[in-house]
Amino acid sequence: SAWHPHDADKVWSINHDYAVVSHNGGKSFQWSNAGNSGTSAAQRHLFAFNVYNSDYLALATIDWIGGVTFDAGQSWSRLGFMNGSWWGHSFAAYAVEPGVWFGGCTHRLSRGYGAPDYKKLMLFITRDGGKTFEKQHLDVSANPGGCWNAYQDPREKDTWFYVNHRSTDAGKTWRKMKYCLAVITHDPTTGRLFGWGDGFPDDPRVVVVSDDHGETWKPIATATHQVHDIAVDGKNQLLYVSGRRSLDRFDLKTNKKINTWKSSDLPRDQKGAGPSIFSVAVDPIDPDVIYLANGGHYYQPDTSVLRSTDRGQTWHSLFACERWNNLHHRMPGGGSAADAIVLRVNPKTRELIVGTNTFGWWKIGPPPRQGEN
Repeated sequence: SAWHPHDADKVWSINHDYAVVSHNGGKSFQWSNAGNSGTSAAQRHLFAFNVYNSDYLALATIDWIGGVTFDAGQSWSRLGFMNGSWWGHSFAAYAVEPGVWFGGCTHRLSRGYGAPDYKKLMLFITRDGGKTFEKQHLDVSANPGGCWNAYQDPREKDTWFYVNHRSTDAGKTWRKMKYCLAVITHDPTTGRLFGWGDGFPDDPRVVVVSDDHGETWKPIATATHQVHDIAVDGKNQLLYVSGRRSLDRFDLKTNKKINTWKSSDLPRDQKGAGPSIFSVAVDPIDPDVIYLANGGHYYQPDTSVLRSTDRGQTWHSLFACERWNNLHHRMPGGGSAADAIVLRVNPKTRELIVGTNTFGWWKIGPPPRQGEN
């Protein structure tokens, strides 16, 4: 802790992953951490705006359970898993409608830092704003290191998805899907669902598609490397697949690969390394705008978020700081979305939401369109 040199009532301290301040001599403290919530999105743990109303958003986090908003982030409530505690280890969540959300959680952190038991992951569903929760165990052991996501069918509101499970009755019953390990996104123009494939034969590079609300799945593309994330440009019928060391683009009219960006083709960070392409997002209003998340984990790359405004012809970093000599700098404030590992574009506002590795969640506005300031 540190006391103000001239004001005895003011003192700062550290509460786990963030700073707090007291204005009454330490009797009570409040959060004071320059926008950094200290939460971690975790590698390959994805999130999604509600497919019917992007004001609804649930963010599951590692170390902390996470939060949910139904007014575009003006106010937040605790997800409420693990008896309402902030502490825990949550795996993907989804906000269905005001008062209704669901997601998974393990008791990993309450028992130390051992590996979680994926065969006993607990799914939580609330229909009364977090006052009570329906709970059931789901076996997601087929996907321990894969893409984690919770989703909803854009054409059937009662069809929900959690990792490799599907419900057609608004979460009352769940069944494991065949050939899909996680539903990741959908085509906003057709409603087709896209996910990470399974059983072709056990190739982690396969992307699958469903035209029947997730009941059946078929392979549509094979990426250069293991699938980390998927984005769809519905206007131009293009599919983007990030594979950490590569970004592939497919033509959905022919299902053929038309471009591959290797890590070495993209802007290098302060250590001279090409990005680890953990996540990809396309602006649905202006699909020439594409974003990539580059997480360094043990250091913060100053190419943590890359953006293209010409459909991938050129890329530039959104990192706000000048390049430093310190190759392992750990200062999030000026760098905003430093160490980014997942990102999504709000289809209504075009704002980019970025989840980081223990440096919270960040938001940045869109680039101006032609004729705009």
